Amino acid sequence: MEPVGVLTTALEELNKMVTNPSNSDVVSAQIAVISSQLKTMIDDDDDCMAMDQPIQLDTAVHKLGPLELEVRDLLLKSFCQTFLIATNVNPPQRQGEWASLFVKMLCGHRRFLHAVLTRVLHLTSNQGPSLADVHILGLAAFTVQVHILKISLSLVNSSVHLAQPVGKEGVSFAEYLNQFLTCGTREFATFCMRFCTAAVAYAVCLSTSSSIDNNELAVPPGFMHKLQYIIPRLIPEARQEQGEVLEPTWNNLLGLPINWATAALSVFKHHTFKELVRVKGFQFTFHDWLMSELAVQPDKDLLSDLDRQDYQHWACYQLYLPSPPSVGGC
Repeated sequence: MEPVGVLTTALEELNKMVTNPSNSDVVSAQIAVISSQLKTMIDDDDDCMAMDQPIQLDTAVHKLGPLELEVRDLLLKSFCQTFLIATNVNPPQRQGEWASLFVKMLCGHRRFLHAVLTRVLHLTSNQGPSLADVHILGLAAFTVQVHILKISLSLVNSSVHLAQPVGKEGVSFAEYLNQFLTCGTREFATFCMRFCTAAVAYAVCLSTSSSIDNNELAVPPGFMHKLQYIIPRLIPEARQEQGEVLEPTWNNLLGLPINWATAALSVFKHHTFKELVRVKGFQFTFHDWLMSELAVQPDKDLLSDLDRQDYQHWACYQLYLPSPPSVGGC
């Protein structure tokens, strides 16, 4: 059997194992089989580097060989498929460690990891609005797992402006991806809400403890900022003061097609979300809001001129003016 065929078979075997979280030893062994097969396909000296070393991501056009392209697409497709199979049986917090083990395994194959991360960036920044619900869920879960493992990037040829300067430790992959999640047009604003809703809901569900510290580690701050901006903008009900949601954040992401407005509103009103927005690094300030609103293209906005005026009036006079600067107000 060809090497790619062997890898495909190993990944398909993993699909059969993740529906039973008690199979942790079997899942771990199968991921080791996948890792061994990857090692036989491409010899990469970078694989010997420590996981906490930043991955050098060249944002210029990077041509991959036919084998690398095929393996890259196979790995990402397999993760998304396995995630959906596992989710159809158990919620994220009861799926065991397969997703974390999968991403950790990729960290031992930095050339493939680089290719997969670059592909995720390309899909979300260029094809986001055309992605199906199942793709959004899988890519969001993969991104959260990368974030939890603190995989960082060392950027080369990047023209993207980051909120914080990049130090020797590199920049968080989720933070970098967040720069590409724009809200300036109706198509990308809608995709941004869907992707960030899926990612935050997944991250909150993964935390086995209600501790705010655990949630801070799992939830990418940039995605929280996006949701604080885009949900009240696109869903007027979010502007009303109502009670907190206590049910698991993933409940409204079960079943296809997904009602994204309902799912987003549930996350926005969830008690964990409300706790996180009080934490300094997760606050979306008036300055942040103003910069985001100025980036909207009025002729491509999902809101009409009248609806946009109503939203801006609410944001200024009911959200930010009554709030002190210490919590992001003015």
